[in-house]
Amino acid sequence: MDEIVKHAGKHAIPQFVIDGEWVQPYVAGKGFLYEEMAKRLGIGRP
Repeated sequence: MDEIVKHAGKHAIPQFVIDGEWVQPYVAGKGFLYEEMAKRLGIGRP
Protein backbone atom coordinates (compact mmCIF):
# COMPACT_ATOMS: atom_id res chain seq x y z
CA MET A 1 0.00 0.00 0.00
CA ASP A 2 2.85 2.38 0.81
CA GLU A 3 4.24 1.93 -2.71
CA ILE A 4 0.86 2.79 -4.26
CA VAL A 5 0.45 5.92 -2.14
CA LYS A 6 4.03 6.94 -2.94
CA HIS A 7 3.46 6.74 -6.72
CA ALA A 8 -0.26 7.43 -7.12
CA GLY A 9 -0.84 9.74 -4.19
CA LYS A 10 -3.90 7.78 -3.08
CA HIS A 11 -5.10 4.43 -1.79
CA ALA A 12 -6.73 3.44 -5.08
CA ILE A 13 -6.65 -0.20 -6.11
CA PRO A 14 -6.07 -1.55 -8.71
CA GLN A 15 -2.93 0.18 -9.93
CA PHE A 16 -0.96 -1.08 -12.92
CA VAL A 17 2.60 -0.19 -13.83
CA ILE A 18 2.90 -0.04 -17.63
CA ASP A 19 6.32 0.81 -19.06
CA GLY A 20 7.26 2.39 -15.73
CA GLU A 21 4.12 4.56 -15.55
CA TRP A 22 1.61 4.05 -12.74
CA VAL A 23 -1.93 3.75 -14.14
CA GLN A 24 -5.27 3.53 -12.34
CA PRO A 25 -7.53 1.64 -14.75
CA TYR A 26 -10.69 2.13 -12.69
CA VAL A 27 -12.59 5.32 -11.92
CA ALA A 28 -15.39 5.38 -9.35
CA GLY A 29 -18.70 6.00 -11.09
CA LYS A 30 -17.26 5.10 -14.51
CA GLY A 31 -15.88 1.62 -13.84
CA PHE A 32 -12.96 -0.03 -15.61
CA LEU A 33 -11.48 2.08 -18.41
CA TYR A 34 -11.53 -0.65 -21.08
CA GLU A 35 -10.89 1.58 -24.10
CA GLU A 36 -8.03 3.51 -22.47
CA MET A 37 -6.38 0.34 -21.18
CA ALA A 38 -6.71 -1.45 -24.55
CA LYS A 39 -5.04 1.51 -26.24
CA ARG A 40 -2.22 1.62 -23.67
CA LEU A 41 -1.65 -2.13 -24.02
CA GLY A 42 -1.95 -2.12 -27.81
CA ILE A 43 -4.79 -4.62 -27.91
CA GLY A 44 -8.25 -4.63 -29.43
CA ARG A 45 -11.41 -5.00 -27.44
CA PRO A 46 -13.68 -7.92 -28.39
